[in-house]
Amino acid sequence: MQGAIIGYGTIAQGHCTGYGRLPDMAVTAVVDPSPERRAAAEAQGLRAFPTLSDLLGDRRPDFLDICTPPSSHWDYIADAIERSIPVLCEKPVFVPARVDYTSMMKAIAAADVVVYPCQNYKFAPVFANLRARIKAGQIGEVVSVRVAVMRASHARGVAEWKPNWRRADELAAGGILRDHGPHGIYLATSLSGLTPIAVSCVLGTMRGTPDWTNEDTALLRIRCAGDADIELYLSWAAGLRDSRYAVTGTKGFISIENDKLVAGADGRIDRELIRSGFDDPAHGEWFAAMLADFRDAVLAPAQHSEHVRSLLDEAMLTTAVIDAAYRSAEHSGTWCDITQFAMPVEA
Repeated sequence: MQGAIIGYGTIAQGHCTGYGRLPDMAVTAVVDPSPERRAAAEAQGLRAFPTLSDLLGDRRPDFLDICTPPSSHWDYIADAIERSIPVLCEKPVFVPARVDYTSMMKAIAAADVVVYPCQNYKFAPVFANLRARIKAGQIGEVVSVRVAVMRASHARGVAEWKPNWRRADELAAGGILRDHGPHGIYLATSLSGLTPIAVSCVLGTMRGTPDWTNEDTALLRIRCAGDADIELYLSWAAGLRDSRYAVTGTKGFISIENDKLVAGADGRIDRELIRSGFDDPAHGEWFAAMLADFRDAVLAPAQHSEHVRSLLDEAMLTTAVIDAAYRSAEHSGTWCDITQFAMPVEA
């Protein structure tokens, strides 16, 4: 399979690392509006085009990989499914746009093509270990998840094209909540099996410049079915880089501090160091397994249709939580119902 990346920036480098580990997948072309980024791609032996139309006029790729800012995600997804080209898209797949969520989901459901959300954190070795422990019943039924993601600043893009685009709402569709929030939410729900029903959120800006138009800090409390809960603390103003996750169950707990995992159950404490590359902003080590999962879905769509649909539903639920959180923050943290924002993929 030979594909094309749209947006040859920082995260695209992580994707390219993943492709480099798969002998039956490769990126051979790039779409990027920046002449400098196209030159960088060509220096790596890739064909480079300023627009998707230019690319498609040259040769139809086997798949498209969308690595652009969120504001353009749906436009490229729509172009891909209109042309029956399988597509994977960086998070967040869905953001508020001129096309409503209902129309987006109906278009995907009606298309005979794979649309795959990039949820790469699931494939980090430490989370694979955590998932296996929970699945094995080591801590019983999950009752709470705590996530704390702290960064010294927002992740900056390439110097040749708007390196601070994450701080511009017209491109990012939000601040750290829209950027880091998806990872914390889909991890919490997929690992725990918890179903969010309402959210309370407060947002703040502690650092920045007058032209940066969104939040750098977010605190979410998510109420789940069965009296369980999820809590997320996210900040680009922490002055350090640190990632922490804690899952509590009826029989014990598991906590992660970067590469360190600690599990407690039945009166025992188990400690394990699992190298997972948290300090790599491009997360190059995590992508090969995710890209292989996408490849399998493209090559055998009937066998993987339910799996892909569940990923899309998860991406939609993640967006619903975030949209409800922004609504809550507008009203000083008032609890906001999540279900009014969600739109599942139709079978």
